[in-house]
Amino acid sequence: MTLLGQCGVPTYQPNQKISRESQLLPAPSVKKINTSGNKLANVGVKPEYNCETFRLPYLIPASGAAAAMPSTVNTESTAVQFNQQGETYLSQGKLEEAIASCEQALKIHPNFAPAYKTLGNVLQAQGRMEEARHWYAKAIEIEPNFAEVYANLGSIYAQQEKWSEAIKFYQKAIAIKPNFAGVYRNLAKVFGQISKPAEAQQCWYQAFSLEPEKVSPAEHLNLGDALFRQEKFPEAIACYQRTIKLDPNLATAYQNLGEALKKQGKLDEAT
Repeated sequence: MTLLGQCGVPTYQPNQKISRESQLLPAPSVKKINTSGNKLANVGVKPEYNCETFRLPYLIPASGAAAAMPSTVNTESTAVQFNQQGETYLSQGKLEEAIASCEQALKIHPNFAPAYKTLGNVLQAQGRMEEARHWYAKAIEIEPNFAEVYANLGSIYAQQEKWSEAIKFYQKAIAIKPNFAGVYRNLAKVFGQISKPAEAQQCWYQAFSLEPEKVSPAEHLNLGDALFRQEKFPEAIACYQRTIKLDPNLATAYQNLGEALKKQGKLDEAT
Protein backbone atom coordinates (compact mmCIF):
# COMPACT_ATOMS: atom_id res chain seq x y z
CA MET A 1 0.00 0.00 0.00
CA THR A 2 1.41 3.38 -0.99
CA LEU A 3 0.44 6.15 1.39
CA LEU A 4 1.46 9.66 0.32
CA GLY A 5 2.10 12.89 2.20
CA GLN A 6 3.40 13.80 5.65
CA CYS A 7 1.65 12.47 8.72
CA GLY A 8 -0.85 14.88 10.19
CA VAL A 9 -1.18 17.66 7.64
CA PRO A 10 -2.02 18.11 3.96
CA THR A 11 1.10 18.83 1.95
CA TYR A 12 0.07 22.35 0.96
CA GLN A 13 -0.40 23.58 4.51
CA PRO A 14 3.04 25.06 5.37
CA ASN A 15 2.75 28.04 3.03
CA GLN A 16 -0.77 29.04 4.05
CA LYS A 17 -1.59 31.87 6.45
CA ILE A 18 -4.28 32.45 8.97
CA SER A 19 -7.00 34.37 7.15
CA ARG A 20 -9.81 36.74 7.92
CA GLU A 21 -13.17 34.99 7.76
CA SER A 22 -13.18 32.64 4.81
CA GLN A 23 -11.08 34.99 2.67
CA LEU A 24 -7.42 34.07 2.29
CA LEU A 25 -6.12 37.63 2.33
CA PRO A 26 -2.42 38.26 3.08
CA ALA A 27 -1.69 40.08 6.32
CA PRO A 28 0.53 43.19 6.45
CA SER A 29 3.92 43.44 8.18
CA VAL A 30 4.50 39.72 7.91
CA LYS A 31 7.37 37.88 9.45
CA LYS A 32 7.59 34.11 9.36
CA ILE A 33 7.96 31.77 12.29
CA ASN A 34 8.81 28.11 12.10
CA THR A 35 7.85 25.84 14.96
CA SER A 36 6.89 22.38 13.76
CA GLY A 37 7.24 22.71 10.01
CA ASN A 38 3.99 24.65 9.74
CA LYS A 39 4.40 28.39 9.11
CA LEU A 40 1.95 31.00 10.21
CA ALA A 41 1.90 34.70 9.41
CA ASN A 42 2.73 36.82 12.44
CA VAL A 43 1.57 40.43 12.28
CA GLY A 44 3.33 43.23 14.12
CA VAL A 45 1.02 44.75 16.73
CA LYS A 46 0.94 48.30 18.06
CA PRO A 47 1.32 48.88 21.83
CA GLU A 48 -1.66 48.13 24.03
CA TYR A 49 -4.32 50.82 24.14
CA ASN A 50 -7.40 51.42 26.19
CA CYS A 51 -10.16 50.42 23.78
CA GLU A 52 -12.44 53.07 25.20
CA THR A 53 -10.14 55.75 23.79
CA PHE A 54 -10.52 54.62 20.17
CA ARG A 55 -12.44 57.07 18.05
CA LEU A 56 -12.46 57.42 14.31
CA PRO A 57 -11.35 60.97 13.50
CA TYR A 58 -14.16 61.58 11.04
CA LEU A 59 -16.92 59.47 12.57
CA ILE A 60 -19.78 61.89 13.24
CA PRO A 61 -22.82 60.79 15.25
CA ALA A 62 -26.12 60.89 13.38
CA SER A 63 -27.88 64.18 13.87
CA GLY A 64 -30.27 66.56 12.21
CA ALA A 65 -32.02 65.17 9.13
CA ALA A 66 -30.16 61.86 9.32
CA ALA A 67 -31.23 61.26 12.91
CA ALA A 68 -34.78 62.23 12.12
CA MET A 69 -35.22 59.95 9.15
CA PRO A 70 -38.64 58.35 9.56
CA SER A 71 -38.04 55.19 7.56
CA THR A 72 -35.97 52.51 9.28
CA VAL A 73 -36.03 50.47 6.08
CA ASN A 74 -34.59 53.34 4.02
CA THR A 75 -31.98 54.08 6.68
CA GLU A 76 -30.76 50.48 6.80
CA SER A 77 -30.85 50.15 3.02
CA THR A 78 -28.63 53.21 2.65
CA ALA A 79 -26.26 51.91 5.34
CA VAL A 80 -26.08 48.57 3.54
CA GLN A 81 -25.09 50.35 0.33
CA PHE A 82 -22.32 52.32 2.04
CA ASN A 83 -21.06 49.19 3.77
CA GLN A 84 -21.01 47.25 0.51
CA GLN A 85 -19.07 50.09 -1.05
CA GLY A 86 -16.64 49.90 1.86
CA GLU A 87 -16.15 46.18 1.32
CA THR A 88 -15.48 46.81 -2.36
CA TYR A 89 -12.86 49.43 -1.52
CA LEU A 90 -11.28 47.01 0.96
CA SER A 91 -11.03 44.29 -1.67
CA GLN A 92 -9.33 46.83 -3.97
CA GLY A 93 -6.86 47.87 -1.27
CA LYS A 94 -8.36 51.38 -1.05
CA LEU A 95 -8.35 51.41 2.73
CA GLU A 96 -8.95 55.11 3.40
CA GLU A 97 -11.93 55.09 1.04
CA ALA A 98 -13.21 51.97 2.80
CA ILE A 99 -13.03 53.72 6.17
CA ALA A 100 -14.88 56.73 4.77
CA SER A 101 -17.68 54.49 3.46
CA CYS A 102 -18.02 52.80 6.85
CA GLU A 103 -18.20 56.21 8.50
CA GLN A 104 -21.04 57.19 6.17
CA ALA A 105 -22.91 53.97 6.97
CA LEU A 106 -22.52 54.54 10.71
CA LYS A 107 -23.46 58.21 10.45
CA ILE A 108 -26.79 57.12 8.99
CA HIS A 109 -27.24 53.99 11.13
CA PRO A 110 -25.06 54.07 14.29
CA ASN A 111 -26.10 50.53 15.30
CA PHE A 112 -25.36 48.84 11.97
CA ALA A 113 -23.16 45.91 13.04
CA PRO A 114 -21.88 44.95 9.53
CA ALA A 115 -20.28 48.38 9.14
CA TYR A 116 -18.39 47.92 12.42
CA LYS A 117 -17.23 44.53 11.13
CA THR A 118 -16.03 46.03 7.83
CA LEU A 119 -14.29 48.79 9.74
CA GLY A 120 -12.55 46.17 11.85
CA ASN A 121 -11.50 44.35 8.67
CA VAL A 122 -9.93 47.54 7.30
CA LEU A 123 -8.03 48.25 10.49
CA GLN A 124 -6.89 44.64 10.65
CA ALA A 125 -5.61 44.95 7.08
CA GLN A 126 -3.66 48.03 8.20
CA GLY A 127 -2.11 46.07 11.07
CA ARG A 128 -4.01 48.15 13.68
CA MET A 129 -5.05 45.10 15.64
CA GLU A 130 -6.17 46.66 18.92
CA GLU A 131 -8.38 49.15 17.10
CA ALA A 132 -9.79 46.37 14.94
CA ARG A 133 -10.57 44.35 18.06
CA HIS A 134 -12.43 47.34 19.53
CA TRP A 135 -14.76 47.68 16.55
CA TYR A 136 -15.29 43.93 16.32
CA ALA A 137 -16.37 44.02 19.96
CA LYS A 138 -18.82 46.80 19.09
CA ALA A 139 -20.28 44.67 16.28
CA ILE A 140 -20.77 41.73 18.67
CA GLU A 141 -22.36 44.02 21.24
CA ILE A 142 -25.01 44.89 18.65
CA GLU A 143 -25.23 41.45 17.02
CA PRO A 144 -24.08 38.75 19.48
CA ASN A 145 -24.25 35.89 16.94
CA PHE A 146 -22.06 37.49 14.27
CA ALA A 147 -19.97 34.44 13.29
CA GLU A 148 -17.66 36.31 10.91
CA VAL A 149 -16.64 38.73 13.65
CA TYR A 150 -15.75 35.91 16.05
CA ALA A 151 -13.71 34.38 13.22
CA ASN A 152 -11.83 37.62 12.66
CA LEU A 153 -11.11 37.97 16.36
CA GLY A 154 -9.75 34.44 16.26
CA SER A 155 -7.44 35.46 13.42
CA ILE A 156 -6.13 38.45 15.36
CA TYR A 157 -5.24 36.24 18.31
CA ALA A 158 -3.71 33.61 16.03
CA GLN A 159 -1.52 36.21 14.34
CA GLN A 160 -0.40 37.28 17.81
CA GLU A 161 0.31 33.62 18.67
CA LYS A 162 -2.29 33.65 21.45
CA TRP A 163 -3.40 30.16 20.55
CA SER A 164 -5.93 29.42 23.30
CA GLU A 165 -7.81 32.66 22.63
CA ALA A 166 -7.73 32.00 18.89
CA ILE A 167 -9.18 28.52 19.39
CA LYS A 168 -11.93 29.90 21.62
CA PHE A 169 -13.08 32.47 19.08
CA TYR A 170 -12.83 30.09 16.12
CA GLN A 171 -14.89 27.50 17.97
CA LYS A 172 -17.46 30.15 18.84
CA ALA A 173 -17.74 31.08 15.15
CA ILE A 174 -18.23 27.42 14.20
CA ALA A 175 -20.84 26.93 16.92
CA ILE A 176 -22.85 29.77 15.38
CA LYS A 177 -22.15 28.83 11.76
CA PRO A 178 -21.28 25.10 11.50
CA ASN A 179 -20.64 25.25 7.73
CA PHE A 180 -17.90 27.89 8.03
CA ALA A 181 -15.17 26.14 6.05
CA GLY A 182 -12.65 28.97 6.28
CA VAL A 183 -12.73 28.87 10.07
CA TYR A 184 -12.08 25.12 10.08
CA ARG A 185 -9.02 25.77 7.90
CA ASN A 186 -7.70 28.44 10.25
CA LEU A 187 -8.42 26.29 13.30
CA ALA A 188 -6.51 23.42 11.68
CA LYS A 189 -3.48 25.70 11.28
CA VAL A 190 -3.65 26.72 14.93
CA PHE A 191 -3.84 23.10 16.09
CA GLY A 192 -0.84 22.42 13.86
CA GLN A 193 1.07 25.19 15.61
CA ILE A 194 0.48 23.69 19.05
CA SER A 195 1.33 20.13 17.95
CA LYS A 196 -2.15 18.65 18.01
CA PRO A 197 -2.16 16.76 14.68
CA ALA A 198 -5.29 14.72 15.37
CA GLU A 199 -7.35 17.84 16.05
CA ALA A 200 -5.79 19.53 13.01
CA GLN A 201 -6.69 16.59 10.78
CA GLN A 202 -10.29 16.65 11.97
CA CYS A 203 -10.56 20.35 11.15
CA TRP A 204 -9.01 19.83 7.72
CA TYR A 205 -11.51 17.02 7.16
CA GLN A 206 -14.43 19.31 8.01
CA ALA A 207 -13.09 22.06 5.75
CA PHE A 208 -12.50 19.66 2.86
CA SER A 209 -15.95 18.11 3.34
CA LEU A 210 -17.66 21.49 3.19
CA GLU A 211 -15.76 22.74 0.12
CA PRO A 212 -14.42 19.67 -1.70
CA GLU A 213 -14.24 21.49 -5.02
CA LYS A 214 -11.70 23.98 -3.61
CA VAL A 215 -9.25 21.19 -2.77
CA SER A 216 -7.01 19.34 -5.23
CA PRO A 217 -7.19 15.55 -5.64
CA ALA A 218 -3.70 15.23 -4.15
CA GLU A 219 -4.76 17.16 -1.05
CA HIS A 220 -7.81 14.95 -0.54
CA LEU A 221 -5.57 11.92 -1.00
CA ASN A 222 -2.96 13.13 1.48
CA LEU A 223 -5.57 13.88 4.12
CA GLY A 224 -7.10 10.44 3.56
CA ASP A 225 -3.68 8.90 4.14
CA ALA A 226 -3.20 10.85 7.38
CA LEU A 227 -6.63 9.76 8.62
CA PHE A 228 -5.90 6.17 7.60
CA ARG A 229 -2.80 6.23 9.80
CA GLN A 230 -4.97 7.46 12.65
CA GLU A 231 -7.31 4.51 11.96
CA LYS A 232 -10.15 6.88 11.14
CA PHE A 233 -11.27 4.68 8.29
CA PRO A 234 -14.73 6.15 7.49
CA GLU A 235 -13.20 9.61 7.10
CA ALA A 236 -10.29 8.21 5.09
CA ILE A 237 -12.73 6.43 2.78
CA ALA A 238 -14.64 9.69 2.21
CA CYS A 239 -11.38 11.45 1.30
CA TYR A 240 -10.38 8.73 -1.16
CA GLN A 241 -13.84 8.80 -2.75
CA ARG A 242 -13.59 12.57 -3.23
CA THR A 243 -10.14 12.09 -4.76
CA ILE A 244 -11.52 9.62 -7.28
CA LYS A 245 -14.46 11.89 -8.09
CA LEU A 246 -12.06 14.72 -8.90
CA ASP A 247 -9.47 12.53 -10.64
CA PRO A 248 -10.82 9.15 -11.81
CA ASN A 249 -7.39 8.21 -13.18
CA LEU A 250 -5.47 8.41 -9.90
CA ALA A 251 -4.59 4.76 -9.27
CA THR A 252 -3.22 5.30 -5.77
CA ALA A 253 -6.61 6.54 -4.58
CA TYR A 254 -8.28 3.30 -5.70
CA GLN A 255 -5.58 1.23 -3.99
CA ASN A 256 -5.82 3.12 -0.72
CA LEU A 257 -9.62 3.11 -0.83
CA GLY A 258 -9.53 -0.66 -1.15
CA GLU A 259 -7.24 -0.95 1.88
CA ALA A 260 -9.49 1.30 3.95
CA LEU A 261 -12.60 -0.67 2.97
CA LYS A 262 -10.86 -3.91 4.00
CA LYS A 263 -10.15 -2.38 7.41
CA GLN A 264 -13.88 -1.74 7.69
CA GLY A 265 -14.65 -5.33 6.77
CA LYS A 266 -16.24 -4.27 3.48
CA LEU A 267 -14.44 -6.88 1.40
CA ASP A 268 -16.99 -6.90 -1.43
CA GLU A 269 -16.60 -3.15 -1.96
CA ALA A 270 -12.81 -3.39 -1.70
CA THR A 271 -12.45 -5.77 -4.67
